[in-house]
Amino acid sequence: MSQKEPNDQAPEPGKRSDDLGLLREFTGGISRYTESFRQQALEAARRAEDEQTMAMVDSSTQALQVQMERLVTFTLTRAARLAPAQQQELNELVRHQAGVELLRSTTATMERGMKAGWISKFLRWLAKHFQEVKKILRAILEWIFGLFGAALPRWIDALLNLADELKNAILGLIEELLGGDSDRLARQLSAQEVQWFDELAAVARLGRAYTSGGSSEAEA
Repeated sequence: MSQKEPNDQAPEPGKRSDDLGLLREFTGGISRYTESFRQQALEAARRAEDEQTMAMVDSSTQALQVQMERLVTFTLTRAARLAPAQQQELNELVRHQAGVELLRSTTATMERGMKAGWISKFLRWLAKHFQEVKKILRAILEWIFGLFGAALPRWIDALLNLADELKNAILGLIEELLGGDSDRLARQLSAQEVQWFDELAAVARLGRAYTSGGSSEAEA
């Protein structure tokens, strides 16, 4: 009998495992990162004394936080229902991806750069690091679903893509506020998104080739 996917209900009281320490640290880092991003973006708008842009930044950063928190909660709920040995293996995955360290250093640099009014190269760097965080979170979810022989649901990629679009919109507003070329930044961020999709397609092709090769060897 094949294993069923874990459901989305919260774990029972007293059932919370301590084997998810690194995953909880990583997802907590995502929450701190999005909150810091929101506060720094709002502060940039305040310094520019642009109430209209401040309202747009406020709305967009709130939406970004909501999307990422949904993904964080979903990830923790799924992981909490794994067996202890699987949770320990998941922690090892998080450890090797260095997601905690990435978030810590990115958040610190983001706060420094936003306060200093850095634009263009810095905002492209920030966008790229957000994609790396997305990549790690997606890999974690893909690994969890893979344990149950299931593919990653399409709505997860839809939420990740929406978060990317919100992030790009916010960075564009900041670039414009600080006197940069927002149109040029938009083109550069769009090119980053294309690269993201190309990477996903390459990974999918590699996975299919590996599965096909494994099947052929098993039949031989």
